Amino acid sequence: MKLKIIITILFFLFFSIHLNAEERFSFQSKPTLYFIPVVQSVLPPVIFGVEPQWKPFIIIIDIEFQYALTEKFALFINPVFAQGFWKYAAIEGDAYFNDYYSSNCLDFVTGFLYRPFGTGLRGMYLGIFSIIGWGYVNHGYFDNGSERAADFLNLGFIAEIGYGWIFKNGFSLTIGAGITGVYQVPKISIVTAVNAYYNDMYNYGNLHGIYYIENFPIAPRLKLSIGYSF
Repeated sequence: MKLKIIITILFFLFFSIHLNAEERFSFQSKPTLYFIPVVQSVLPPVIFGVEPQWKPFIIIIDIEFQYALTEKFALFINPVFAQGFWKYAAIEGDAYFNDYYSSNCLDFVTGFLYRPFGTGLRGMYLGIFSIIGWGYVNHGYFDNGSERAADFLNLGFIAEIGYGWIFKNGFSLTIGAGITGVYQVPKISIVTAVNAYYNDMYNYGNLHGIYYIENFPIAPRLKLSIGYSF
């Protein structure tokens, strides 16, 4: 029974794809990124490297653009915005601290997709991308405002391999896997948006990779993108 269901699904996918499609432009987004705020709110924060009293509130905007330059090469541009807010409250002796950090970051992932079989925006691809972005962190107390604590650059790379489908209604689906490395310049020892990890590396693993291992320069990357092509 299970084998019949799998064969039926594969049959549907095969015959619903534009076998002679000539789409040259697509826009997609990674739905898994939007689950980050939900996951961080439900699971114990210590899993993400922060103390239990930290309360993250995160906004993420992610849009991927692809344009087929030829049947084998496509231009790829992916702006990603992340905003984070962390509230901290502690009592030390007779003193009560009620402060917070907030941060914003905008990264641009740009590069090229190579499809060795000349299938335009469909089929197997190899991707090489650069990452450049800018962000800042504010630190303040709820009683008397905030001040800019740090500014930083994000510099990095992504290398991945994957496969893309375009269906008859224009709906597109892309899956991929690879590696990524993002380096903060300068490295700062305070919280930034998305990756609140207490060491000297804040490299947005949740945006561009699965998760960063402390002091390890690269991270594994899995990708699931959905959108529309025309």
